[in-house]
Amino acid sequence: MNIIFICTGNTCRSPMAEAIAAKKFGEAGISAAFSSAGVAVSKSSPASGHAAAAAYDNGLNISRHMSRPVTEQRLKKADIVLTMTHNHKMCLTESYPDLEHKIYTIYEYADGSENGVADPFGGGRQEYDACFAELCGLIDRLIIKFRN
Repeated sequence: MNIIFICTGNTCRSPMAEAIAAKKFGEAGISAAFSSAGVAVSKSSPASGHAAAAAYDNGLNISRHMSRPVTEQRLKKADIVLTMTHNHKMCLTESYPDLEHKIYTIYEYADGSENGVADPFGGGRQEYDACFAELCGLIDRLIIKFRN
């Protein structure tokens, strides 16, 4: 199973989700590969400092992460594409209509809701910690779904 997380710049939400999922799925004994990308990546950038700090404080290291743009090849390789917001989902389904069947928001896939994960970019450490915690809860719901 290959799962890719998508956000805007691939420096905050999606790299945190990728790292959280790799750890939690591994601990749960569920075999899956994770990656991430951004819909608005023009040049490669490292994970934001607050995202790296939030991850580090929770036992994860994303300090070597470099942002990657969404490509058709990356999306085709994935079995499931999980976006952080409905706008990300719409951007992908408009650009890649033949892949629409595997593109969901993370909330939609985890619990069927229409919520989105707010972008902490530009915020302080509190916003990043809250985002990290929200992603942990969503990944826990994904694990429950994969076990059933």
